[in-house]
Amino acid sequence: MKKIIICGSNQVYENFFKNIKSDCHLIAYTDISERTIDSTLFNGTNYLKPNEVEFKEFDYLIVLYKEDEAIKKALKQFQFALDRIIVYYWFCEGTFCNAIKKCVECDLNFNGLILGMSHAQNDIQTHLLKKNIYCKTAYPSMDLFCHYMIYYNLVKQIPDKIKELKSVLIELPYYIFNYDLSRSKRTIKKRLYYFYTFNDFHNYGCNDDEKEVIIQFNNYLEVFELGLVEDEINNFIAKPKRISIKNIIAPMYRQIKNFKEKTGVWDVIREATINENKKIFEELIQCIRVNSPGAEIRVVVCPYNPIFRSIHRNSIEKMKNSFFKTVDELNINVEDYFKWSNNPFDFKDHCHLMIDAAYKLTNRLNYMECKEKNSTEILKN
Repeated sequence: MKKIIICGSNQVYENFFKNIKSDCHLIAYTDISERTIDSTLFNGTNYLKPNEVEFKEFDYLIVLYKEDEAIKKALKQFQFALDRIIVYYWFCEGTFCNAIKKCVECDLNFNGLILGMSHAQNDIQTHLLKKNIYCKTAYPSMDLFCHYMIYYNLVKQIPDKIKELKSVLIELPYYIFNYDLSRSKRTIKKRLYYFYTFNDFHNYGCNDDEKEVIIQFNNYLEVFELGLVEDEINNFIAKPKRISIKNIIAPMYRQIKNFKEKTGVWDVIREATINENKKIFEELIQCIRVNSPGAEIRVVVCPYNPIFRSIHRNSIEKMKNSFFKTVDELNINVEDYFKWSNNPFDFKDHCHLMIDAAYKLTNRLNYMECKEKNSTEILKN
């Protein structure tokens, strides 16, 4: 039985107790502000002053604060137990999916593989694809390193299956060569499970702070049950039935306000990342050509909201040119749907389609897959 102490009694998360594993037992709670609360919230558990925690026998101390400043104070207060601390907020909303295991244990007799990000997860409805049966390993924020590690590990674990693939569809945004998930400070903690399944954290863990986060993440996996991840997101809000001025102006105002903030990988050129990703992409393509010799390799660029495209026109054009320059060198088919829709109401946000639009896009992919085409053809909108 693992003994747990909670720190941050004023911020109890709704799913906190529901997600704790059955072999974990809460023995006390504390708060760096030394503010006690109604202990019935913790089933009558005793309150400890912060300076008393050190003398209590426990396995893990779970920090429930969300604010960075409070987290820093807690880590400093309990630095004697850094190898046993878990900052709950860092990981609780993470994406816990094992793409490799999904393919290895897949019940479908698939002959196609989809690699990609949340765009493919949302937009490509595999049950509508007709020519091949696909296993989809597309999840939020995945970069080229993730795609390579998934395919590489599948070759090791199910080589005969991978050898018989007829199609490998890789969904990539224009900025993909400028993007390294392991260096994304905003996203990495929520996506650490990807790297955990690869047994390789890529460029993360190069300093002491990052190494401590990895230790905490391993602790998190010891204490909490993992949430489920949907393979295809199809519960988007439907378009408004009546198109009025209010229905048009209000969403557009919100989108413009939000989209201005989504610049990151579009605006800042990272030469070292680009150079590394070019090598990873070349290795991925070569690996597919060697281990899936009969597979058609399709690179698909999913649609982006026209409002976002308008706001970031210059940055997008720069990334697009860099993207095609790299892909063209490897003689890869590219189906570019970036400007596929000029209707903002086809989108949930800046880059994810509503369900009806996703169905239409998938039907377009069907048409292109079934259509006889030259292997060097490149479709550009």
